[in-house]
Order: sequence, then structure tokens, then C-alpha cells
Amino acid sequence: MQEQEQEIELFMDSIRSKETRIKYSSYLKKYQEIMGLNDLLHERNPRLIERQIIDFINKMKREGKNWAAIHNYVATIMSFYKINDIVLNTTKIGRFMPEQRKVKNDRGYTHEEIGKMLEIADERMRVVILLLASTGMRIGAIPSLQIRNLQDNKIIVYQNAREEYVTFMSPECKKAVDAYLDMRSRYGEKLTDDSPLIREQFDIRDKFAIGACKGIGRETLQWKLRDIARRCNVRCKEIPIAHGFRYFWMKQAVNSKLNAEIREMLLGHKIGLASAYYRPTEQEMLDEYMKAVNLLTINEENRLKIKVQLLEGEKHEITTLKNQVNEMKSTMKDMTDLMRLRWENEMEGDYIEYMKKNTQMKSIDERLSEKGLEEHKYLANRKHLVRDAFLSKSKRERMNSKSKND
Repeated sequence: MQEQEQEIELFMDSIRSKETRIKYSSYLKKYQEIMGLNDLLHERNPRLIERQIIDFINKMKREGKNWAAIHNYVATIMSFYKINDIVLNTTKIGRFMPEQRKVKNDRGYTHEEIGKMLEIADERMRVVILLLASTGMRIGAIPSLQIRNLQDNKIIVYQNAREEYVTFMSPECKKAVDAYLDMRSRYGEKLTDDSPLIREQFDIRDKFAIGACKGIGRETLQWKLRDIARRCNVRCKEIPIAHGFRYFWMKQAVNSKLNAEIREMLLGHKIGLASAYYRPTEQEMLDEYMKAVNLLTINEENRLKIKVQLLEGEKHEITTLKNQVNEMKSTMKDMTDLMRLRWENEMEGDYIEYMKKNTQMKSIDERLSEKGLEEHKYLANRKHLVRDAFLSKSKRERMNSKSKND
């Protein structure tokens, strides 16, 4: 038994993730309970161990367990024996696994379903739900988030890990995060960069509990989500309790026509060989994310506000463009009038008319100078261009005839 405890300890030490370590420990213990085993090693006899695992698989199949449920146990058991240098015939064991069926009716949450969950959620779970919905991050990433990982609406997920990536949250989510952190601060918690973004629940009357801040585990978050979904009558088999938010995020991103590579990067996915050549800046990623921010907003009122802001921005842009076009038209008219007046002035024999045109030319010239346009001086002196543009055919004929007579 002592040897078995050492082997189990060695197996647990080989697992890097705390969450995985907890799950594998649970699966291993349940395997022993189900099979009534005290000795997992069976004197290190591979054939006896294989027979025991096959018996376990057959028992689970008779109980109606599907491939996914049995696979969780078998993967843990196989890893345990692999770490302890016991070589098993995995092909033989795999032949007894049930058929793996693809689930086609999985779907994500809808805006209405997420809205119902938010109605009965407390401040902490509101942040969790909106984080999952507006960023599409995995629920396992939330326990590792610290306040330092938030920079305005940017979130650095799995910071300093190999899987680190950048994503963004909606203004609605940012507002909920600020309210939650403000609540914690009001009750006496000293927030630092190292404080967990989501902490375990505390008694507001217990100053020691408030000060002793501890992060929350993934299992607790999933249990809370499951409880909220059940109470608001949203829970159903078609929606994965946590992964349903990633389905929701992806659907809104696709509907908003986000760049495919950036969309995958915002979810923390790898983009294969393209990552060696395509490296968008954070601003480019944010610009793409903002295309979907309206659809990623849950509250209808907030969604309408964002829509109004977008429409106002578009209206302002259109107004600016119209003003620029009108300014260009005005400038072109002034330059055209200036050229015409200069040419006509040189042809004018009446002194009074000459002075009137000269005054008009001076006024136009001042307007163009205020706009910083100097090229009109050059254009205004191109008399042959002005003549072709503004003199009628008959006038040109008279001028040509007069020139020949002279």
C-alpha cells in the first residue's frame, strides 16, 4: 500500500494544472470505489491491469454511460500507469470503448437566456456571466485572472503562460466589473494588482474574511452557473453550461463579419502557419472586436445606446465629408471665378468695370489665401486655359479675327 501511495503521489506531481490535478484525483478515487480495488498496481502485471480496465469499461456501458463519461475515467487511469512505467495494450483496451457519437444539437445561449441569468445573478456572478459572454474565454481562465490583467477594456488571459492571449470586453461588462470591484473596496478589501478578479464569497460582517481574499475555483463557478441556469429555467441539455457562452460569442462574431484570423485569436485559438506571417496589432484587434460589440451586449437598453452611438458617429462622419465636399466646391468656384475675372479684366475697356472686377478678384484672392492655397496664383496666370474655358465660340472667333487684322 505504501508503494501505491508513492506511485499516486508521483502521478499527481506530474500534472501541472491545479484544476486537472483535482479532477484526475477524483476520477482515480471513483475508479477504485466502483471496482472495489485496494491494489491498483496488481503486482505490475500488465495483463491483469488491462483486464481490470476492460471490466470497468463494460460495467460503465451496462449502466448506460456514453463515450465521453467513460473516456474521462480511462484517460486518467491510462495516464497513471504510463507515469509509473507500466506499458499497456491501449489498442486492445480501446476496442472495448463505446462508439463515439458526435452531438449535433449543441447550441449557444441566446441574448434572452443570458438576460434571464443576469436578472437573478448577484454582482459577482454578473461579472462572470458577462466576462464569458463578451470575451468568449474559457471558464477555466477566470480563476487565474488578476486585477493586473485588466487594462481598460483589454484583458490578458493566461498571462506569462504559453497559452497567453489578448481579448477585450464590452462596455457593459466593464461597467459590471467596476461595480463589483467598487463593492469589494467599499466593504474594506484592499485591492492590489495581485488581487483575484473574482474572489470567493465573503461575509460582509467578517473583517477577517474580507481581508483574507481567496480566488474562486472552476468547479465552484460551474456549480453557480448551473444553479442560476436552473433557477431561471434556462438549463437544458442542448446548451453546455459554460461552453455555451463561447458558442454565443462565436455566433455574434461571425454575424458581425469579424476577420477570421483575429476572431480565432480573440478566442485564444491558434491560427497555424498564418501566425508566422500575420501578426495584427492590438489596435487592429480592438477595431475588429468593436464591430461585434453591439451584438455582444446583452441588455437591450445598452444595446440600443451603443447602436445610437454608432449611428451618431456615422452621421458625424457623413456631415464631415459633406462639409469637406462643400468646401472643395467653394474653393473650386473661387478659383474658377478668379481666373475668369482676371481674363475679362484684361479685356475690359471700361475703367469702372475694371475696378469692380479688380475688387472682386482681391476678395476671392484673400479667401483662397486664408485656406492656404497658393496654386491659384499660378492657375490665374494661365490665360490660355481661361480663354478656352470661359469664352464663347463667337468671342474666340472675334478675337482671332481682330488679331489677324492687327
